[in-house]
Amino acid sequence: MNYIFLDEVQNVKGFERLVDSLFIRKNVDLYVTGSNAYLLSGELATLLTGRYIEISILPFSFLEYYEYTSSINSEKSSKDESFRNFMSNGGIPQVVTESVDSIDLANDVLKGIIGTIIEKDVFARHDVYNKHIFNKVLDFVTYSVGSMISPNSIFTYLKSEKR
Repeated sequence: MNYIFLDEVQNVKGFERLVDSLFIRKNVDLYVTGSNAYLLSGELATLLTGRYIEISILPFSFLEYYEYTSSINSEKSSKDESFRNFMSNGGIPQVVTESVDSIDLANDVLKGIIGTIIEKDVFARHDVYNKHIFNKVLDFVTYSVGSMISPNSIFTYLKSEKR
């Protein structure tokens, strides 16, 4: 058996035909992974209809986060404190694992993940005129979670930043 792993294959032009041609070969066990919904939309889904198993890997729910962090922490946090940490750091398993040892390391991992998503899923697919301004708007929106955001509030923020 030949095991073939293709990661982020959606970044290759014409990848749908490649995947289909590998999929129909004998003695090939094919694994295709990707980090966005585009992977199994469109032509690839049509080519592979009924011949693939999709496995979505999601971040921890709060309950999963709480159970995991409670099981490895010697000092059990209150649910309120755990919820604040969960809302601050999210439920990405690698970030959660790193946060047990070092919140700074967890923040670095989270920043790396976000940076990769922005570079590969936004900048690589769209013509962003000014990446610096885009990142400023992203920062504003990120820090404003739970607050009302309008084009005017973004304008006011950018103006206060001398942009």
